[in-house]
Amino acid sequence: MGSSTDEEFKEKLLWNVKREVKQIMEEAVTKKFVHEDSSHIIGLCSTIEACLSHLLKRRAAGFLRSDKIAALFTKIGKVNATAGEVCRKVQEQLAQQAEVTRYRLIPFMTFELLPLTPD
Repeated sequence: MGSSTDEEFKEKLLWNVKREVKQIMEEAVTKKFVHEDSSHIIGLCSTIEACLSHLLKRRAAGFLRSDKIAALFTKIGKVNATAGEVCRKVQEQLAQQAEVTRYRLIPFMTFELLPLTPD
């Protein structure tokens, strides 16, 4: 699989997640609730599973950065253990990535210039 083909496949997977979330939001507006056995919930879970199985760790974490999507997952996670577990794992991964980034910056932040002394 080439780099551009792999990127296209990743974009397609993420597009599918966004489509499923949109359908759930539309169902919530029209029916005033979304049942956990809804075909849209099942479709969303299978789409997320496909993303995670394709090792989209960074991108999967990235899509939860949107406030609306994160709020939706948090609400779904309260009634659906699987969605709650996915949300928890993504949040753990985001925290871990932030920690790694912080530790990468520490050597640059603690670098001090020493005054030159004549010999």
